Amino acid sequence: MSSTKQSGVNARALSVVTAYAAALENCLSVGDLVGVYLTGSAVSGEFDEGVSDIDVLTVHRSCAEQLPGPALGRLHHDLAMSLEWASRMEVAYLPLPGLRPWGVQGHCLSWSAEGLRLGPSHAASDDVLAARRHAVVVRGMPTGSVFPEVSEGLFLRQTQEYLSDLLTRPAPSGGEAAADRIANIARCLQRLATRQLGSKATALRWWGERDTEVHEVVQAVVAARHGDVAAQQRCAQGLALLIERATVTGAALAP
Repeated sequence: MSSTKQSGVNARALSVVTAYAAALENCLSVGDLVGVYLTGSAVSGEFDEGVSDIDVLTVHRSCAEQLPGPALGRLHHDLAMSLEWASRMEVAYLPLPGLRPWGVQGHCLSWSAEGLRLGPSHAASDDVLAARRHAVVVRGMPTGSVFPEVSEGLFLRQTQEYLSDLLTRPAPSGGEAAADRIANIARCLQRLATRQLGSKATALRWWGERDTEVHEVVQAVVAARHGDVAAQQRCAQGLALLIERATVTGAALAP
């Protein structure tokens, strides 16, 4: 386990992933596992025990189609039955030969509350960069030996593309989804401004302090993600204004 990236790591999340990594050895072929890496808010110091997922990257040498899907499904189900937080794990199974600075080439398996899915990876340069710089090695090789380097230009370009997508998608159907959209928009804006990864929580604070017109809605996001109905309504009602403000700000920050 990495000893250089432990400050701010959520101990309970780490213990769940440690149990998962130990069980995983019995599912994969000998020598297939490259490493298990804890990432996201669980290592950034901003893990919200009420709503945060536990983000895990599992890197393996085989292609996704060669992984034992049924056995992995049983593993996750059994862990969820025995460990309370195991159901909150979101695991991306990434084939080592497919890792690229921009994401992952080829299909991947992923596990979430919806079950096991095989399909194109949603990983992008920010995920690769975060894994390389900040992920905690729960088992396996050091992050710098596994995840490729990411140039600043690629990181900013993909951030701008993601922001453009967020600003042009149809409006979400509920307030909780609107709050999540706002948090992702805020994070994109802060990344473009600071050229750093950052987190949703810090990005929301940054945007609210920078733009007084969005402050009230941005303040409601955290409560909305915790199920506050009034806050969710505020986010849904204020989303159009925030998109308008983010369009202007994003254009000014474009690399």
